Amino acid sequence: MKGLKPTPYSRQRYSFGAIWGYIPPDELPYEYDVGEPLEIKDQKNTQCCVAFSGTSVSEYQEGVILAPEYTIKVIAEEEGAGWVWEGTSLEAMAKASLKGFLAKKDCPFTLEKNGADYIANTANWPEMYDRKAAQHKKAQWFWIGTSAKLSMFDAIRSALYRFKDEKRAVQTGVLWRNNWGLEEVITQTDGMPVGGHALAIKGFKGDYLKIQNSYGLRAGKDGIQLIHKDVVNRFFNYGALMSKDMPEMAHEEIIEKSKLYRSWIYRLLSIFRRFGSNQTIVKSYLEILRKVVELMKKMVEVKKFGPTKLIYQYGKECLGKDVSEHLDEYACAESVNAVVEMATGLPVGGGFSTYMMFHAILGNRTRFIRRYSPMPGYIIISPSGYGNGNGHVGIVSDNGKAMSNNSRTGKWEEHLTLADWKRILGGRGFPILFFEVV
Repeated sequence: MKGLKPTPYSRQRYSFGAIWGYIPPDELPYEYDVGEPLEIKDQKNTQCCVAFSGTSVSEYQEGVILAPEYTIKVIAEEEGAGWVWEGTSLEAMAKASLKGFLAKKDCPFTLEKNGADYIANTANWPEMYDRKAAQHKKAQWFWIGTSAKLSMFDAIRSALYRFKDEKRAVQTGVLWRNNWGLEEVITQTDGMPVGGHALAIKGFKGDYLKIQNSYGLRAGKDGIQLIHKDVVNRFFNYGALMSKDMPEMAHEEIIEKSKLYRSWIYRLLSIFRRFGSNQTIVKSYLEILRKVVELMKKMVEVKKFGPTKLIYQYGKECLGKDVSEHLDEYACAESVNAVVEMATGLPVGGGFSTYMMFHAILGNRTRFIRRYSPMPGYIIISPSGYGNGNGHVGIVSDNGKAMSNNSRTGKWEEHLTLADWKRILGGRGFPILFFEVV
């Protein structure tokens, strides 16, 4: 048994956790199952477990019996015909799924009648079968992984239950042991490794995953086996995949979020290994990492939409709200800091003072650029110390208005037009300055 090979690591992987998120283990039910298998498949004496298990996973969602023979051919287009005796990776199966799966009723060949070598010879397959298979193609796949607080057992269970209404099974791989055999329940963590093996995961029950193997009805109970969580967490080290439609975000954004998520997970693992017994240190690091991850996610959003647009949008969303935590009557600087931080991940600076905020702006010319006409999303500031009385700061809105803290109500409002600003602040000798956040 050597049908599964490790997938080479790539920073371009789509992370399930980063995009879809995991359900906390304590919120999962005792048992869940995607449904009864449409067919229990048998890979015979080949090393084609990747194609057989991947096809079984897709059957649950497609609702029709699919032919692993066609999948063998598609993988051979990339890996060569010899893969049927040498094995391949989960990623090879995932790439094949993007081309489609062929319904069994449409498949001209069978492993029993034609043999693996004939089926893996792509010259034997007319192009018409590719067109037929395209109706069952997948959109994308996402990698399921572990974290400091989430084991592989819980990650797979969570992914299954996250999309329970879509009947999405999981394909994974295990370093199979020589003493597991074909029994119904697998609990042994000893034994000698005999090679990588790909499996379909169709559900869970208590401390066990329900696996659909590819050795016919002789495996387990009618082709289904239960495998204990201790085995899963120790030996399911080839990763796990779920096919899923792409979310409404660009490829680059998915990659960035996936990278951020993985870097956060790796830091958590390092912290727990080093300071696991000191909960105070662990909690402090977790809080710091949470803030760093949120900031990095915000940076991805800022890169995509631009800070000016986001500041304007967040300013609009905050209208009618009290966005200052401490002051109400003189909270204009605090409110602008709050809105800009919500939009970009970082405040303008200067705390509660328009004077200090102005000098924070002047001291960071790489982030703030002086503009000479207002545009929605620009900061408008008349700093204290440069006129008579208290200054004011806000964010330029549309229709000739400004958004800022209203000291009478303590709310973020469009209570001043730009003409009002010029008349009131300008009339008391204040400069009226505009800055773009870049």
